[in-house]
Amino acid sequence: MNIRTSNFVMLGALPAFMAGSACAHHFAATHYDPSNPRQITGVVVEFQLISPHTTIFVDVANDEGSVERWVVETSGANGWRRRGWDADTFKPGDVITVSGWPHRSGIPQLEGRQFLRADGTEPERRTSQDLIEAYPPDPAAMGFSGRWLPPRRGADGTSGSPLPLTPAGLESWQDYDPERSPVATCEMMNIPTLFYPGYLFDIRVNEREVILDHELYDLTRRIPLDSEPGPQHESGLLGVATARMQRDELVVESSGFPPSPWGLAVAVLRNGNGADIPSSAQKRVTERYSVSENGKTLRLDFTVEDPVYLTEPFSDYGEWTRVAADAPIVFDYNCDPVSAARFMGSASERD
Repeated sequence: MNIRTSNFVMLGALPAFMAGSACAHHFAATHYDPSNPRQITGVVVEFQLISPHTTIFVDVANDEGSVERWVVETSGANGWRRRGWDADTFKPGDVITVSGWPHRSGIPQLEGRQFLRADGTEPERRTSQDLIEAYPPDPAAMGFSGRWLPPRRGADGTSGSPLPLTPAGLESWQDYDPERSPVATCEMMNIPTLFYPGYLFDIRVNEREVILDHELYDLTRRIPLDSEPGPQHESGLLGVATARMQRDELVVESSGFPPSPWGLAVAVLRNGNGADIPSSAQKRVTERYSVSENGKTLRLDFTVEDPVYLTEPFSDYGEWTRVAADAPIVFDYNCDPVSAARFMGSASERD
């Protein structure tokens, strides 16, 4: 059996909170134009530290002398809180300069890449290395249980889908309509897409089950260990799963998924690269977790199968860095539907 592989990881966790394209929690070029960068200077009207997209409303004087209200979007609240932002980072009346990408629809909306105060300084921007140094793990922590800090993964610059698509999958790719995407309604992402955004997660293993607490969508997966497959989430969207220890690996096998319009890939993430890809009831996912000899790095190798939309199994991997199990750097996601819709230009005005 052939397995298509695409490495999505930046080795190590240092890139997780760096500026530039790697900092975008989405493949922002889906809806914003990186070939036409724009800079605006204006007065802050409102600052919303929310997910999935932190938003700043800015009044900008245009060439005609009138004031135009711009909407500036950037990464979600969780990542910015880890970097040092809070609800008072930008206050009404502050003068700021924002550099970024304009929305492809032509509305006054920007995907912010750099933020400068009136005095030319940037707000605090802690790196993941700062977090690792601030919250070092217990040197004796060697197993899977713990808190894991992700890398930040941007798009790889290639065109088309990275997935080996069947004719049905290709038709879905070509027929992608962002207005129909669940990304605008805060529907939680499925696996394996859940592994791509740069959010933390906790692993807990006991005699009966494996518990995976994903910061993204405040999602908890409970997987029976050495037992018959059982529902891993109360919504039923994640099907059933079972876990087992195999040598030094923790293996999780999931099946029984209901069909999903973005069950294989999401347009605004690396695995979608511009289009949502659905999944069928035949989807199966295998996750293999391993920990480095020094206990500091968690590696996840996963394979997804779906003969309706994939010509062959697709494999990928990621690596996470251990931090202190009680490091206070995990936050509630609290997806805001207005913010989610605004990303696509369908809610550009403040509701």
